[in-house]
Amino acid sequence: MLVFSGLGALLSERFLNHARFIMPIVFLAIGSILIGYGLYLDRVLDLIGTFDYGWRLVFCFGLIFPPAFLMGFPMATAMTTLGRLGKDHMFLWAWGINGCFSVDRRGRRAAGRDVLRACRRARSQRRRLPLGNSGLLRDTPAARRGAPQGSDRVISAAGGAGPGSRRGG
Repeated sequence: MLVFSGLGALLSERFLNHARFIMPIVFLAIGSILIGYGLYLDRVLDLIGTFDYGWRLVFCFGLIFPPAFLMGFPMATAMTTLGRLGKDHMFLWAWGINGCFSVDRRGRRAAGRDVLRACRRARSQRRRLPLGNSGLLRDTPAARRGAPQGSDRVISAAGGAGPGSRRGG
């Protein structure tokens, strides 16, 4: 599925100048295919099950290809459009929103649990966590107090500021 959506993203470059016209058609096609799968996929899979193993693989890849290929269009088109409009600062938001809608609920909860465990472990060991230069932490209390932004800024897992902040460390 990832390969097919990657091919769709690659081909979407050819339609960038006509995206306003093409993207609604792509969305309707994705929706129609998925509704059709919901209605008829069980019958189709029963039929595919009667063939030899090699043919079953070919038919299943053929079923996966159309929606996956079309699902590659929206993100690539949106990111290229943001770049053309000079809104590079919106890339992080676009990737974050894409990630939220791409991961199932259980996966997000498990990922959040892993982050919380890592923070608790770091806090119990009183290690310092680098915040990086990603710009994701610009609206934190430390940033509002005037702590310098940059890759050398760290915050202690125990809550205190480290080297590079105004409180010293």
